[in-house]
Amino acid sequence: MLINVIYRDGSVDIVNSSSLSHLIKNGEIFAFCRSDGWTRLDRDPVRRQKLPFDGPGKRVNDLMEDYYG
Repeated sequence: MLINVIYRDGSVDIVNSSSLSHLIKNGEIFAFCRSDGWTRLDRDPVRRQKLPFDGPGKRVNDLMEDYYG
């Protein structure tokens, strides 16, 4: 998927989604365009915090282990 971005120097570009993650992580862009509009990195939430998963695993064996002990 291609995404419009605005770099900190004001230049505009189109990047793929994997490049976007890198640009966000390194603070190289000012904003990017989501389907619902522009997201500014200095004021808008970008990523939700990932909490540790403490439920059963995603594999059938993990579920069976929890069931049978």
